Amino acid sequence: MNPILLVALSVIGLLNAAYLSYTYLFQMGACAGESSCSEVLGSAYAALFGIPLSAYGLGANAAFLVFSWRALEPDSRDQAVGWISTLSIPAVLVGLYLTYVQGVVIGAWCPFCLLSFAVSIALLVLSVQHRRITSTLSPLIPSLASRHLIPPVLALILIPTAYARIHARIGSSPAAAHVNGSEVIAKIREREITAHEVDHANRLKMYQMRNGYRQEWIDRELLGTAAAEKGMDVRAFVQQDIYTKVEVTQAEIDKRYNEIKDRIPANVSKASIERNIRNEIGNRKSKIALDAYIRDLEARYGAVYTVPASERFAFDSNPRGGPEKGAGPDAPITIVEFSDLECHYCARAHAYLGDLLKRRGDKIRVVFKHLPLERHRHARGAAEIAACVQKQEPFWSLADSLFGNQDELVEAKVFNYAAEVGADTVAVRACLEAGIGKQIVDADIAEADELGVSSTPTFFVNGHYVGPLPEEGLEPLIEKELKYLGQAN
Repeated sequence: MNPILLVALSVIGLLNAAYLSYTYLFQMGACAGESSCSEVLGSAYAALFGIPLSAYGLGANAAFLVFSWRALEPDSRDQAVGWISTLSIPAVLVGLYLTYVQGVVIGAWCPFCLLSFAVSIALLVLSVQHRRITSTLSPLIPSLASRHLIPPVLALILIPTAYARIHARIGSSPAAAHVNGSEVIAKIREREITAHEVDHANRLKMYQMRNGYRQEWIDRELLGTAAAEKGMDVRAFVQQDIYTKVEVTQAEIDKRYNEIKDRIPANVSKASIERNIRNEIGNRKSKIALDAYIRDLEARYGAVYTVPASERFAFDSNPRGGPEKGAGPDAPITIVEFSDLECHYCARAHAYLGDLLKRRGDKIRVVFKHLPLERHRHARGAAEIAACVQKQEPFWSLADSLFGNQDELVEAKVFNYAAEVGADTVAVRACLEAGIGKQIVDADIAEADELGVSSTPTFFVNGHYVGPLPEEGLEPLIEKELKYLGQAN
């Protein structure tokens, strides 16, 4: 075995642990925001005695590096490798436990934690292999001169201790409070409200605003690039190449005038109204033309804006095996919809998704989640019955019936629709009486509350928050995602 491999693995582990410790301290980097990595680091399992596990990992990998460096010397190689194998055993056991916690308890993954686990396994395998070849597996803990043990022991003890002191000092500073959101920004009586609490409650709005401004900036850069090619100012370029080509016909003005003429006061002249109508139509058509031109520029320059992975909403798209259809869990595009069976906009969205699946069903997976709104009197009951029907499979057929008959969602009618699609209504009623339908709907509502979703329909596409169904549909975003994933047609 080449001891350089042990040195390289130790350096990788050390840098990885340092990055995780930095992220834990300042809430910055790839594990910040709403990522699954952030969910793991923010859990109760990420620290021991108030010190993050990554700080212990920092000390352990520093010790590994010291022993790996000693292994470069032939005279002390066997003893140093022996200590690496001994120390890597608890490291692997801790990594195994944390992998179980991520996958089963938390339901989120930290790639840097997994890398740390992989480094520990590699160190254990290489060191044990060396000991087997050199017949030094016994004793388990090899002898080594005290002067050689002092540096790694100090690393194991002092690094986590020093990190704890740094965390106590920096973590309580105003700068750190600003970074990690713990700064108190408001009070209501005795209650202290932090920036993180407010930001978390408004994260959907902030997400939309942040990415909207980013897209606007990128659009301006595209227009600036095109204008520079013609040696023009951006405003003059937009006016000449886009706005001057927009035409408003008299037929369009007359059509709009006839639509509103009954609401026009008698003392207002038709000429003044027509001027306002011309401006209204012109502004609308100008925006459409500008948007279309920018989309053409995106294609010409190969520009595409993708929401940073760290800012997407990391959640299990279907943790309870709820209604879904399409290309299955391996589909490149997963659409999650929070919907209300009595919501008219949801009915339109349902029809749209059905048509979308017919066209792109090989690339798309649609997951349905219940969010019955309180103002819809029959939505909750219909959702619970539909949740019980889903246990027998014909959910989507029932959803078609319910969305097509939203004025008739009283319980008896819903049961009739369930029977028509082939559901065993006796089993459905037993499911309702057992409270299973209620539990399913409550779980979906709780998930919506955690995400900050309060209206229907609300869509997420690959963790990207969309909100209600856009006027242009979901296809522009789907195409961007496929392009980003390298699966565009």
